[in-house]
Amino acid sequence: MVRNRGYDRDRGNGRDVTIDERMKDALHSDCTRYALGIEIICVRVTKSTILDIIRQKYEQMEEERTKVTSRSSIDAIALKAIKKQRVVEKEPETLKKIAISDAEKKSLVSKIIMEQKLMEKESARRPQ
Repeated sequence: MVRNRGYDRDRGNGRDVTIDERMKDALHSDCTRYALGIEIICVRVTKSTILDIIRQKYEQMEEERTKVTSRSSIDAIALKAIKKQRVVEKEPETLKKIAISDAEKKSLVSKIIMEQKLMEKESARRPQ
C-alpha cells in the first residue's frame, strides 16, 4: 500500500481506493455478517480541525519535551565525563597503595626469612 493525501493505491488491482470507500466496505461487511438488513450506502470521513490554541499548546509541550530530553542527554554525557575524570584522578592513588602493600609484604617476608636464618644459626651453635 502506498498512502498519499487520503488515497491508498491498492497494488493488487491497480485502482485508487479512498479511506471513505475502505471504511464503507468494512462497515458493510460487518453489518452483512452480524446485523442482517442494515446496508451501508455511504461513509464520509472528515479531517478534524484542531483549534489554534490547542495546536500551539501541543507544539509548546513538544518543544519543552525535546528540550528536557536534550538536557538529559547533555547531563548524562557530563556525568560520564565527571566519573571518568574521578577514575583518572584515583588511579595514581590506587597504584601507590598497591605499591605500598607490595613493599610491606616483601618486608614481612624478608623479616621472616631473616628470623629463620638467625634461628638456624643459633640452633647450629648450640651443642646437642
